[in-house]
Amino acid sequence: GEQVECVIKASRARCVALTDLEEEYQKMFGHLMPLGRMEVGRVEELVEMLQSWVRTVNSKEGVMVVTVDRGFIRTMASNVRRLLVEQDESTMELEDFIEMMATRFGSHIEVELLTRDLSYLVDVSEGEVGLTSLQLCARDIEIALGEVGKLPVAELE
Repeated sequence: GEQVECVIKASRARCVALTDLEEEYQKMFGHLMPLGRMEVGRVEELVEMLQSWVRTVNSKEGVMVVTVDRGFIRTMASNVRRLLVEQDESTMELEDFIEMMATRFGSHIEVELLTRDLSYLVDVSEGEVGLTSLQLCARDIEIALGEVGKLPVAELE
C-alpha cells in the first residue's frame, strides 16, 4: 500500500492513470509490481485490495488512481489502542468496545474497519476485540519503561 501511495504522491497531479500505474511503479522502484506475491493477477485487483490506501476515480482522462486520506484511520487507531491498553487483559467484548468508542471518543467504528485497516493493531474473533501479540509486547515494554522512559538492558528478559 505504501509503495503505491508513494508512486501517486510523486506524480505532479497527485494521481496516476490506472493504465500507467504499473509502469510508474517500475520506474520508481526498479522492479515490477509484486502482483503474484499479493495474490492478484491484474493491477485493478491490487488497487481494489488496497482500498484503505488508494482508490479510483473517473475523469475525462480515464480512470485515475488517487490516495486516500489516512488521517481518520490514524486517529481511530490511536483511540482504539488507547482504549484497549486501559483494559486489564487488553481485550473487550465487541459490543462493549463499539459502545465505549462511541461514548468516549464520539466515534462509530465498524468491524470492517477493524479487520481491514487496523488488523496490525487488533484481532477480532468470537465477539471479542483485543490487541495483537505485537501490540501486547509494545504495551508491556511501555509499562516496563514506566515514567522514566528507559530501562537497563540487563533487566530485559
